[in-house]
Amino acid sequence: MKILICDQPVIDGSGYVQCAAWQMADYESLVQMSDFNQLVDLLRFDPALFAMITGGLLLSFIGAHVAGVIVKTLNRT
Repeated sequence: MKILICDQPVIDGSGYVQCAAWQMADYESLVQMSDFNQLVDLLRFDPALFAMITGGLLLSFIGAHVAGVIVKTLNRT
């Protein structure tokens, strides 16, 4: 995949950036393998974290539902 990169950006009087010279570059050559590996590590699915978050949400839902039933029952008497 080819992308255009501005070699010489110029700021005009109104504060806008214009490009004086463009250069074609290969996207794959710009991405370092270490950066890619770090991104993969950050986005990796963690089953333990997923189970902990899902369990916490389920427990809070059940607890709030039970508390709501108790409050509703106490309000009837």
